Amino acid sequence: MDYELQGGRHELSRAYNPWDNFRTRNENNHKAEDTSRLFPSSQPDPTSSQVIDTFLKHKSHRLNKLVLRRWQLLEDFLNEVVRESLPGTRSYIDDVDSYVPNITSGCALVLAATIAQRSASPVRGFLHRYLGREHVFIASTTSWGFFLEFHIPYHAMREIDATDPRTIFKKPLRKGGTLPLKKFANIKEDLYYHEAQTSSLSWGNDEWFWTEIFLVDTYFGSEENRREYFANYDEGDGFDPPLGGQSSLKKKPHYDPREYFLRKLDVRIAQTAIEYSTLVETFTERMEAYAESIKDHFEDDKVMTHTRTIGHVIETIQIFVGCISGIVEAWASFRYTGLALFCQHAPEKLSWPPIISNIAGNIAELDRLRKTLTRRRELFKFKLESFHTVSSLSQTESTIKQANVANTQADRAVSQGEDLKTLTQMTVYIAFPLLFTTAFFSMDFADPPAYPWAVFIGVLCGVFIINYMIASQSSPWQTYIDFVTWFRVYSGRMRRWVRRP
Repeated sequence: MDYELQGGRHELSRAYNPWDNFRTRNENNHKAEDTSRLFPSSQPDPTSSQVIDTFLKHKSHRLNKLVLRRWQLLEDFLNEVVRESLPGTRSYIDDVDSYVPNITSGCALVLAATIAQRSASPVRGFLHRYLGREHVFIASTTSWGFFLEFHIPYHAMREIDATDPRTIFKKPLRKGGTLPLKKFANIKEDLYYHEAQTSSLSWGNDEWFWTEIFLVDTYFGSEENRREYFANYDEGDGFDPPLGGQSSLKKKPHYDPREYFLRKLDVRIAQTAIEYSTLVETFTERMEAYAESIKDHFEDDKVMTHTRTIGHVIETIQIFVGCISGIVEAWASFRYTGLALFCQHAPEKLSWPPIISNIAGNIAELDRLRKTLTRRRELFKFKLESFHTVSSLSQTESTIKQANVANTQADRAVSQGEDLKTLTQMTVYIAFPLLFTTAFFSMDFADPPAYPWAVFIGVLCGVFIINYMIASQSSPWQTYIDFVTWFRVYSGRMRRWVRRP
């Protein structure tokens, strides 16, 4: 923590304090970029404070005219700085706050159209990072001003299923889902997680004159809490919305942009840690109950119920781990880049180190929650791999059984083919000659001689030889060799049979 409070490592070699340029008011940086479309001033080259004074205090009907604000500082229409303020002191500032939750494209267009030209690029980058849910902490300075920015995307668990009405590419800008494993939590109602985000951009010419844009995505019902900030208070008074209502707008205003940045960051990081603590605790209880129920299961059912359930759980864990990792890594990067503006270059701000310590403590809590989810993810990955292994073995065994059945059927088919071949040979070589000879002698013109059986057998042998030669496509010599071979084989078998005791 001691190292963290010293700021970035590369800042140690910087010989000057870049924030010194913004401690005093520089009138040259407060000139309106376009004075022709506002009410003309009696003095040439009016400052922004003079333009504001002329505009706000004018009571005639000319106020109803359309005032184009394309090149005018947005802050010119939010704050009035008294011109006669003494150097080194701050005068009373009449804040005109506009609280717009869940910013729309139209509101973003108004912001982009009412800022100074030199601020257009930083604000455009701010809105781009806001839309992309980037995890960012930035504190930078330029020759004419400073920029303090952060984006803290997170997930909030609620009992309502809400859909972000804002769309981009015909899809909701912020998404959500149902927390898995409901039936293992012994509750009837579903719980839902929603993408939420807090984004802040503070920029200005100096500590005397700066602008704050604070965006909150709470489309799931929390945006109604803004009414409590201003209830029973006069206009311009109440609790500060960017600080979560923990400070009064009038009684305890924050003029220093760096201190305001730290306090916003402290409140919003703490809020994120609380949201994730509740979410992770609830989800962990469900995962523990589910893991206990399947610890003795080593094989999934036919419809892959546990495989699909575990896959959904791992995907949900990865969503939370990815978002928390973004916050932790963004803060680690900020320690080495922008934190020096609040530590090394602010040695007189004795109240800031405790704020930074609180932020670092909540970041550590988020990191602990991330590690908890990571361990659960690895556990379920191992269980999923076990199911896949057993399923693969079962499929292999089933494949082997199917192969054995196929081999058996193939052997039967081969055997049947051999039997059919033998039957065909018997039909062609034996049955056909016998049937032909019998049919021939049964005709009327066939007059058997004195010894009919001898003639019948002789004709049968002749028909058998001719039929064999035609059926086997053998020559007479090959037929003779085949008959001699068969005669020797069967003669040997007969002799062995006769000699058998």
